[in-house]
Amino acid sequence: MNTVYLVSPVLTLRSSAEAETFFTATDTSLQEFVCVSVLRTISQLLATEPNAGDVIIIFNREDQDYQERFIQFLKKAARSGAKILPVAISAAARRPPEVSAMSQSFDVTEQLRQRALGASQAETVAKVFARQVLSILMPTLVTEPMHLFLSHRRLDGEDLTAAFTRLRTTTTERTFRDLFDVKVGDDAQDVIDARLRESDAVIFLDTPKTGESNWIAKELRKALELGLPIVWVQIGSALERVPLQIQPAGAPHFTLTDVDPLTEEISRPLVEEIVHKAAQIHHRDYVDRLFSEFIRLQEIAAQHGITLKQIDSCKMVYGLTLPRAQDRYKQRPLTHILQLFGRTPTRQDILEFEICAEAGDYQRHPTHGHHYDSAILLASIPPRSNALFDEAGVHTDSIGDYVSEIERVINPQRRRGKRLIVSGAFPDCEPEFQQNLTSAVHAVAEAALRSSLGLSFGAHPTFQFMMFDLARRLRPDDYRKALRMYVSKHFVTDATILEFQQNAETFATDAVYGDSARERSLTLMRRAMLSDSEAGALVAIGGKTARGGHTPGIDEEIAIAKEIGLPVFIFGSVGGRSSEIIGGMTSAELNALNGQPQDINQAFTTSLDYSRLAQVIIASLQ
Repeated sequence: MNTVYLVSPVLTLRSSAEAETFFTATDTSLQEFVCVSVLRTISQLLATEPNAGDVIIIFNREDQDYQERFIQFLKKAARSGAKILPVAISAAARRPPEVSAMSQSFDVTEQLRQRALGASQAETVAKVFARQVLSILMPTLVTEPMHLFLSHRRLDGEDLTAAFTRLRTTTTERTFRDLFDVKVGDDAQDVIDARLRESDAVIFLDTPKTGESNWIAKELRKALELGLPIVWVQIGSALERVPLQIQPAGAPHFTLTDVDPLTEEISRPLVEEIVHKAAQIHHRDYVDRLFSEFIRLQEIAAQHGITLKQIDSCKMVYGLTLPRAQDRYKQRPLTHILQLFGRTPTRQDILEFEICAEAGDYQRHPTHGHHYDSAILLASIPPRSNALFDEAGVHTDSIGDYVSEIERVINPQRRRGKRLIVSGAFPDCEPEFQQNLTSAVHAVAEAALRSSLGLSFGAHPTFQFMMFDLARRLRPDDYRKALRMYVSKHFVTDATILEFQQNAETFATDAVYGDSARERSLTLMRRAMLSDSEAGALVAIGGKTARGGHTPGIDEEIAIAKEIGLPVFIFGSVGGRSSEIIGGMTSAELNALNGQPQDINQAFTTSLDYSRLAQVIIASLQ
């Protein structure tokens, strides 16, 4: 296994509190999965002999005034073929040492800005960086090639989409367009659903007439339910656009107002950029989810006497043994061989799995076959009703489904508890990082529904449909009772309320008239939602800041929850108002908010492990 050499910032920056925080968080995150050698002295540098495939992490100096022996170490690392990864703690330190000038520095300042995070949340971007390092060391985390779903309106986007398909790059193995893949007589929705399940990301080509299409709305709803990243490309004039039925993010990732979708094509460089953006978002989101679920699996194993051992660290192969109940006769433990992927496993991965298993002393017996019970390739793919089983004897499944199945086996009793009130809105950060908000809401909703808890929420044009679809899939027998939706008659009609009632228990509060009618109507709705006798906790995720004169609704919801004694859990790593609030609170203030110890609230401040955070909230309500 290759090694990560983490060079202490003391050797280059002398003293930097922010660098030390970043350094410690990076070390902790990497230690969970790979061998890390921390180098704190010049003597240790000179005694180290890096190899090809090793990774060297260094911290840039602003003035480039490095010690000569430090530069000698970098030259030795470069000659060996090791990969040097520079980190820039400040904007002035973006330039790496000359010997590694071809390496792009990880820019902490810019990473925080893009995510709308504060300096106190440098630990969050350290975890992002650590997962980028892991992707270099572990090939099963890399998504190549990608499977993209192109969502478009035929009326004014057909030629544009055909041009997009012609211009696809080697980054994609294939794309899907309903014109070619849906045959006459097929059930189009079934085909589209199947294609979405096979896809890694959606590229949504939003032309002026797109809002008219019910099919587009269905595609976006399904993509949100499955947790697929959506790259929103808004094309054409802003005038006379039909409003979208479902808005996939707070703002488009690309806005091409100067492109006429009826007569022009998207240029090849821009197509490349759009596809690259889809790859970036998919990779970051899927790797985050993979590690989040795997850490949850490690915690479950530690708590319940399950053995989880590493077989191949580079290819992420693990062995899990679960004790069986010993009744009249002794039974051997249930044994699973697992391989983790940050992408959808391929046919080639299935064929190569047996080689990985044999390397871990799991050879097939010529007569009796393998002496493990199941071989399972686990990925951050959308949940599915059944694991796929290949003729080679290998399953492919969603890691979220697998971890939930292990929990079900350990604790078959369905857990009951109060409702989670989920408050989520897109933060005012860069569009590509708004996926964090969607992933966090999805993780909380899915965990609650799997645990037989109820969900309460206010109307939101994106997330209400995600909740509806998740509940129908995970709670088919009581999906309406599982969801409680609050709306204000200031914003919706009686007909809309009746429509909502098909999907959830819907409570409509009266409209308030006169001065500040909108704000007072929202206050009435929020107070009704938070005062519900079944309310167990408020979960605050994202939200716009006060920038531009906006009044953040999350502040009022937290104030009402505190007033009535409702525990509050705030997600800090998604950006926006929730990050501002939790970043400015002391440990004592956070403890008063939800009764959780300092280490737990620190995780809520910086962690990207949304599934794990969701389980903490659920456990607090049992």
